[in-house]
Amino acid sequence: QDECWSPKGVGQAQLLRHHRTGRSRFVFRPKSDTGVAASHYIEDRDGSCVIKQNANSKKCWNWSGLDLCGDSPKLQAFALKFDT
Repeated sequence: QDECWSPKGVGQAQLLRHHRTGRSRFVFRPKSDTGVAASHYIEDRDGSCVIKQNANSKKCWNWSGLDLCGDSPKLQAFALKFDT
């Protein structure tokens, strides 16, 4: 796994829940693009989706998940920084 962060930009982060199945997922869409930069289901297995506050910032939170963007699903580390 790559040890450096790959910035996805500033944009809209959403938690979405499917109305029939009840499954929830995280989706990130950058302002500068119409595509999706990150998408994964929120699942409690294998230590994924355990959200922890970043050690260096009170505004930043880290977790990992199986990212569905790209050619094939890939376990990725995520970080989300809030303005407020």
